[in-house]
Amino acid sequence: MTNRYFTLVTAASVVLNIQVAAAVVSVEVGSTTGTAGQMVELAAVLTADAHESVAGIENDLRFDPGAPIAAGADGRPDCSPNPAIRKGATAFSFRPIGCDPRAEQCTSVHALVVAVDNVDPIPSGAILYRCRVAISDRARPGGYPIGVTNALYTPPTGGDRTAQGSDGVVTALGTNMPSSAGSGGAGCQIGAGGSRASLWLAFGLLACRRWRRWRGAR
Repeated sequence: MTNRYFTLVTAASVVLNIQVAAAVVSVEVGSTTGTAGQMVELAAVLTADAHESVAGIENDLRFDPGAPIAAGADGRPDCSPNPAIRKGATAFSFRPIGCDPRAEQCTSVHALVVAVDNVDPIPSGAILYRCRVAISDRARPGGYPIGVTNALYTPPTGGDRTAQGSDGVVTALGTNMPSSAGSGGAGCQIGAGGSRASLWLAFGLLACRRWRRWRGAR
């Protein structure tokens, strides 16, 4: 009896572990590099276990004021869905609701990737959407994380399930002065110094010649 009970418990544990492993779905945001004041782009990618289908997914992207997700001309997030996955009702909005991105009031973007005309599974490895990030011209060199939070997905059969998130990072390199500007400034200073030295030398030679003429006249 004890052996049979142990066998049943072990089998149940194996089944539960397989089910848990099959439910691994994640939104992964890439990383990129740019200079202060530059606009860069990040992509959000879906990864899902082979035994799990994803018909729709949503998540928040939290950002730092030094590298916020940019706002488009309409004041909404400058993000675009991947047309290849056919989720035509995909939408983006700044959070908290009602914040003004131009006044630096927003802290995240909510992305909702869905369709109203299909529940087709999104292939694992597919790009869900892309967002442009505006590195602040005041950003100091370093990494600015783009955090993935509040991720949920819906299988074709319906119902919300928790998804995971893999954060990205925007690395700001700072503003580099062109080498020609530095060398040009140094060249001007040296040139100016050299011109002054030559001028004083010319005055000295002229004075010397006049003194010699004066001595000769005497």
